[in-house]
Amino acid sequence: MEFFRNASARTALRFAIVSGTGLGIGAFLFKSAIFIPTLSSFQFTISSVTAGLAYAGLKSGSRRNALAALLVWCILLTSLAGPFHYWLLVLSVAYVSAIGFAIYLYLRTASKPFARGVVRRIALAGIYVALMNGMVVFVLQLIRLTPSLSYPAIALHHPFDGVLLNLQYGAWIGTAVGFGIESVEYVISRLIKYPEAQDQTIQAV
Repeated sequence: MEFFRNASARTALRFAIVSGTGLGIGAFLFKSAIFIPTLSSFQFTISSVTAGLAYAGLKSGSRRNALAALLVWCILLTSLAGPFHYWLLVLSVAYVSAIGFAIYLYLRTASKPFARGVVRRIALAGIYVALMNGMVVFVLQLIRLTPSLSYPAIALHHPFDGVLLNLQYGAWIGTAVGFGIESVEYVISRLIKYPEAQDQTIQAV
């Protein structure tokens, strides 16, 4: 278990579990559709990976690394959607910035008295991600940007359909991400705080 005393290993583990839980709930609900950029369910991939990168980077103590990782992710997202277009870049930056900010708010408030307890912290993550996910669509609709086929959730007939759908998706993703955060921090604390006990248990089995 000495491996997890390394900061880089803990960062990688945080990213894998936090993003993995979001992708997991998405795969459970929509199966492989979450990996198709032309479907609204692709938000599960965008938001989950963004949350994992933001959380892992910010927990490592380096905002610069977190921002650099999110920038690379923005560029990759833009290229995944097809030939470059400024609108795709706007959407990628908007979604990544919103979810990254949600994780930042979570880290700033998760230790507050009102967020004591695992259930409250998971709910807090769900609320933040849902609100930011919905706000992205609301703002884009307000300024009347041309909708893109890569993000059909903001191109629905009713002006608030996209907002409501994104709030719903955000709540699912945020709750899963919150569970992932609690899980990975528990695992890390156990592996680092009680390495000898863990090793003895493994040997005994």
